[in-house]
Amino acid sequence: MGPCFPAQLKNFELTRDETVAIWRIARDNYIDKGVNDIRQTINGVAADLGLKPAWVGKALTKPKAIKSISNDLYAKMSDRRYAVTQAKDYVRAADEPAWKQTIKAIYKVPFSLAIYGHGTVGGITHAGALMFRPSAWSAYWPNFLKQASFLVSKAKHEVAMQELISRPNFIEAKRAGLANDPDRTYTDYGTYAKYLGSKRGRMAFDALKTLRQEMFDQQWDSTPDSIKSDPAARKEWARGLAETVNHSTGALGATEHGWLSTASKAASPLAFAAKLEASRWARIIGDPVKTAETFIGWSKASAAQRQLALTRVKHASEFAAVYFSSLLANQALLSATGSKDKINLFHYGEPDWLKHKIAGHTVLTDGGLLSPIRLLGRVIYDSVQRPQKELRGDTRSGKLKADISDYAEGKLSPAIALGKELLTGETFNHRLLPWSRDTSKKPRMTWAEFATSHAPIPLAGATREVYDSLRERGMNHIDATSLLRGLAAFGAELTGARVQSIKEPEPKASNGNSVNQKVK
Repeated sequence: MGPCFPAQLKNFELTRDETVAIWRIARDNYIDKGVNDIRQTINGVAADLGLKPAWVGKALTKPKAIKSISNDLYAKMSDRRYAVTQAKDYVRAADEPAWKQTIKAIYKVPFSLAIYGHGTVGGITHAGALMFRPSAWSAYWPNFLKQASFLVSKAKHEVAMQELISRPNFIEAKRAGLANDPDRTYTDYGTYAKYLGSKRGRMAFDALKTLRQEMFDQQWDSTPDSIKSDPAARKEWARGLAETVNHSTGALGATEHGWLSTASKAASPLAFAAKLEASRWARIIGDPVKTAETFIGWSKASAAQRQLALTRVKHASEFAAVYFSSLLANQALLSATGSKDKINLFHYGEPDWLKHKIAGHTVLTDGGLLSPIRLLGRVIYDSVQRPQKELRGDTRSGKLKADISDYAEGKLSPAIALGKELLTGETFNHRLLPWSRDTSKKPRMTWAEFATSHAPIPLAGATREVYDSLRERGMNHIDATSLLRGLAAFGAELTGARVQSIKEPEPKASNGNSVNQKVK
């Protein structure tokens, strides 16, 4: 197509009619024909019309008068990206027999239901520890807020994805294993959300991808030239940096092939969030081990290995200092308000160790990063230090097994957890189900409580809070106080924060007795 505008050979301000004409050409000749790359669209339209690409880009992005048209086109591109992803999933499953696909679909329903409405939690469940690392705040908080905008606006999500792939370091980071590809799913949430058509939730989780890229860029830009100028060192540093950023945001990269990666792949069908859990253990155990090995062999370590070790130490020190300071500030607030609650800094055998507290509840905002540490603390205390009288007739080996078993059961896939409940008559934290006959130890759950415990996680948390409130006050009807507590829990869990009553469920010994039951 030849030139269309008389002013095209000089710099000019586009009129509204010219802008609309450019949009129509972009839509008809490129967007609607499957071109998802905005840069390809801009260059193609510019070539068609004999215009400078910058003028076309201005037409597609700047004028407020056609903002709705812009949003519509970006939304179409988002729909097309989603359709392509679904097509790839279909092709991968095409060779499976129908009966196998049916069984898998049924198996995944409880998981899909549990994570429904879960799209805005990634900023805490996967990257919550970054709240306690001020050096990451410039990347963390803007992307935390993007979750909501991605959830409600397909256009904003698509614009962000186009900007992501146009970043100077995008390809290098992707090749190094950073979990940043807009067309790939790196979380268990994204894998299962499709079974309930939760496209917007998957879009909201993509804020983790833009967060990872920004964190990678920040570290990359401050990397010494001596490393970036050496091809071998550059590749090693990029891979190590991508791995570190992935672990900080609840992911394992495509280039990781260690035992944690293997275990997470094997456990994914059985666990609720195997990839996320593996990233926590990598951060708490794997990365510190690698850092220690580097310091031990410092004289033989490469420049990239040294830089990675120093980076990990800096990040861990920063997190520890800020997190413990926040616990001390929490305790000061509790004391100032006359609360009887105390922050548990030293009793590592207790469930509330290193947890924040407010209004009689613990609040988990670290993204579960400290869960492995709490498990290890409890294992050490129960197997070595717990006084015999507190064992209540159990053995140390029995307590050790119970600690590990309870932790593992808490990570099971909802389908397996439901199956276990139906067989044993109690939940993984030993709450009796509605049809349980033996109520001598504790009361049964109501049918409504049981049903909502398998509802989407935010709703389940809110319902649990309502029933806890009723039990605490000896009531059997829902009142304003119970509803307010439930709503507060619902709001918190929509962000990924975990809210629990400080009064933990009564623990159970490995021999089947309540640990608080008098031993005869």
